[in-house]
Amino acid sequence: MAGIEGTFFIVFILAICGISIFTSVQQVNEVSETVSLTIGIPIAKRAAALVDGDSFERISRTLDGEDPFYESTRLKLLAQLVKTGKANTRDIDIRALQAKLADVI
Repeated sequence: MAGIEGTFFIVFILAICGISIFTSVQQVNEVSETVSLTIGIPIAKRAAALVDGDSFERISRTLDGEDPFYESTRLKLLAQLVKTGKANTRDIDIRALQAKLADVI
């Protein structure tokens, strides 16, 4: 009889652990989504304000990487990324970026 009780106890504990893990993962996902929305929407709005809609539509049709709009917008968006602290600054020469932006802005 002790074997059945021990097995039941182990299954019960594993079920409780499984439920706890599932609930914790769900809560972490919800918190992550909330934080992403809270932080991400203002960043996206600032980025959208940097892009001229008509020029974006034109470059979307031509996909011309040599278009001056492309480079100026890329630099503005990169600067925005650096401001958020999410850019990989090891790969970005901040002073060179600031010099380029002075010409664009």
